[in-house]
Amino acid sequence: MDQSRPKRVAFFARALTQGGVTRFLVNLFHNLQSDTNIEYILFTDDESLVETFPGMTVVVVKSKHKLLWDYFASLKAAKKYNVDIVFYTKNIVPFSHFRLPAKKVIFVYDLGYYEKTIQAYPFMDTLYMKMHFPFSVRQAHAILPISSYTKDDLIAKLKADPKKITVMLLAAEDWYQHNDDSNKISAVKDKYKISSPFLFYCGNLSERKNLRRVIEAFNQIKDQIPDHNLYFAGPKTLGSEADLELASTLLGDRFKHIGFADEADMPALYSAADVYLFPSLYEGFGLPILEANACGCPVLTSNATSCPEIAGTGAHIVDPLSVSEIADGILKITTNSTYKDELVQRGYDNVKNYNWKKTAQVVKGVITDLL
Repeated sequence: MDQSRPKRVAFFARALTQGGVTRFLVNLFHNLQSDTNIEYILFTDDESLVETFPGMTVVVVKSKHKLLWDYFASLKAAKKYNVDIVFYTKNIVPFSHFRLPAKKVIFVYDLGYYEKTIQAYPFMDTLYMKMHFPFSVRQAHAILPISSYTKDDLIAKLKADPKKITVMLLAAEDWYQHNDDSNKISAVKDKYKISSPFLFYCGNLSERKNLRRVIEAFNQIKDQIPDHNLYFAGPKTLGSEADLELASTLLGDRFKHIGFADEADMPALYSAADVYLFPSLYEGFGLPILEANACGCPVLTSNATSCPEIAGTGAHIVDPLSVSEIADGILKITTNSTYKDELVQRGYDNVKNYNWKKTAQVVKGVITDLL
């Protein structure tokens, strides 16, 4: 190895979509401090990223199929560039990469693939990931889960070596702030045909988000808060039609699925909502908790998986399996202004514990330890 050149630290990032993983990587890359002793390299299949990250070498790697990219094209590129450390940004190390001499680091977002009751991911994705996860945990020189809950899950389910694990927390972007511009909020509400006061959820409509119990809880108390409506934003998923039909049946015009909400509109939507409802059954982190905290929206979340860890004291915590607890929580927040104001302030305090610079510092610390 040429000792005179900077150390090469690479990231594999194929097929980035507009989801949480992409948000994490974009914020991480923008916050990694430049270092004359390190050359950061991004291997991707997306040509649009070439000019996106100043100070990072972006290498576009092409392949006819995603598996060929993962197993062979990415491996060839890493060998060509003689990388010293490789970060695998989608949980797992492909089997063929055992031949790569670089030190390997995996980001782990959750182990939902092992949760049979929630069907978090499609069957084939689950099968593929369960084939690779044990191998990846053994191959990795370092493992970076995004919460202490996920760390504990790695140790319990995959017997991961605790010495390899460093928890790396995420954050809400700085532009998630309370919006008190009445004209902006009115425009956003008009755009989605929303009337105040309202209860809000935004995200995918999968079973693990527990939206059926949210619907049932609101149905129990709707007569006690007759002015409130319930709005869901986000893409439909397999099985979500049944929940949406139930909402329409039970709640009538007190419920609306507004579809996809533009990211730029989210601070205004959070700021206008009376409560953000997030009683999820399973999360690896729970980023919407922090987004709502930052925008001054009271949060109701669950005591399951990572949610209480991320929420701290900045949310009303419920048993997600209890419809009555969810209903009581909604009622307390919407009818007790003192408690609501206290919850908002605790949310502001909570979100201060998270920022992307800290995330990047954790990653940089792992790099330093491995070099």
